[in-house]
Amino acid sequence: IEKPPKPFDKHNTRLEEMTDADFDTPFTLPFVKTPKSLRVMAMFVRDHITHHRAEIIVYLRMNGIEPVFYRPF
Repeated sequence: IEKPPKPFDKHNTRLEEMTDADFDTPFTLPFVKTPKSLRVMAMFVRDHITHHRAEIIVYLRMNGIEPVFYRPF
């Protein structure tokens, strides 16, 4: 029995296929006034995820819950 793909497998495959030119393509979001490259927007998303993870850690600790140890790899 074959396992179903993980939720981000399709996106990871696409990212691996992208060239430097793809990452340098201008990208605009409604809340960003000037176009940024897709590379910059990807870094923004990564930082935003980190921000929310830190919020969750603070919330857990304030409620006496020790969060699990983070292992990035």
